[in-house]
Amino acid sequence: MVQKTGLVRGFDEFYDPSTLELGQDFRTVRSEVIVHKAIEILKKYDNQENAAPVFLWTFFKDPHWAYLPPQGYREKFLNDDLYMTQREPVKINKDFYDSMHGVGEARLRSNERGFIHDKAYYIAQYDSEIAYMDKSIGTLLSFIGENNDNWMIILVADHGESLGENDYYFDHGYLLDEASINNLLAIKFPNTVQGVLRNDCVAIYDIYPTIADMLNVPIKKCDGNSLLRDKNISGRMIMLENSQYHEKDEAVKLYGCILDSYKLIYNKTRERFSFATIHQGRENVIEEKGAYQKIINKMQRAIRSLSHDSKDDKEEQMQKLKSFGYL
Repeated sequence: MVQKTGLVRGFDEFYDPSTLELGQDFRTVRSEVIVHKAIEILKKYDNQENAAPVFLWTFFKDPHWAYLPPQGYREKFLNDDLYMTQREPVKINKDFYDSMHGVGEARLRSNERGFIHDKAYYIAQYDSEIAYMDKSIGTLLSFIGENNDNWMIILVADHGESLGENDYYFDHGYLLDEASINNLLAIKFPNTVQGVLRNDCVAIYDIYPTIADMLNVPIKKCDGNSLLRDKNISGRMIMLENSQYHEKDEAVKLYGCILDSYKLIYNKTRERFSFATIHQGRENVIEEKGAYQKIINKMQRAIRSLSHDSKDDKEEQMQKLKSFGYL
C-alpha cells in the first residue's frame, strides 16, 4: 500500500497502480485485476466474526486514452454498423497534447501502412474497453449478489469522453459539452429490485448526502441533495469549469452552469456567452435569447461569481486538487 495522495485518507486498505499489475497502458490497472483484488478483500471481511459494514471503492480507468483493450476485445466492434458510419479520416496535429480539430501525432496508432487515420478505429477500441470493463464489473456485482443483497451499490463516471464531438478528439476536460459532462450515475439501494429513471438534473456531489441519508447519519453542510429523500430536484444551478491548458494552442478558459434544462457557457478568454437548452443529452444553442433573459441573467450572475474567485480561493482549490492527486 502506497500513500501518495489524499485519496488514501479514511481507508483501512488502499492499493494504487504501483501496487497492482499494470496493463498495456503503463498508467492503468486492468479492470479484471481490480475486481480480483476487490473480491479477495470482500472474502477476507466476510470471514471475520462480527464484521463491521464494508465500504469498497473501486476505480476503473480502462476507457481512457490510449484505448488499449486486451486481446480478445480488439476486433469486437470493427466494421459494425456504427464503425461504418464513422469512417472519416482524422486530422493529425503536431502537438501531442492538442486534441482540438484533430489528434496529436504521437497519440495515433501505426501499422505496416503508417498512421491509422480512421476515426472509427479509435471509437471501436474505446467501445471495446467499455465492454471489457463492463464484463469485469459484472463479475464483481455477481459475487456481491450471490453472497449478500443488502448492499448499496453506486456506479458513477467522473467525466465523459469526446470522440470527435465539436471537433474535439479522444480526450476530456477542455470542452464543457454534453459528451464530457452528461455522465452515468446509477444507485441501487439495499434489498431493492425495481429501478426508477430520474429526469431531473443530478450531480456527483449528491452522492454524499444520499449515502448519509441511507445510513441515517447527520448530513454535514454540502451543496448536494439526498436522492433518496428528494425525488425531484429543480431550480438549482450546477457549476462547470474546464481545464484551461488542456489544449495548449487554444488556452481558452470556460465557465458554465446548468439550471434544469438550460445551459450557459462563458468563454472568459473571448468574453462571450453561449446559451442552450438540453434535451436527452443533446444541447440546442439558442440565438434569439429575449424570451429567456431572466433565466440568462440569473445564470450569468452565478458564473461571474465563480469566475471572479479571489487568488487565495483559487490557491486553496488548487491545493485541494493536488491533495487528491489530480495535479
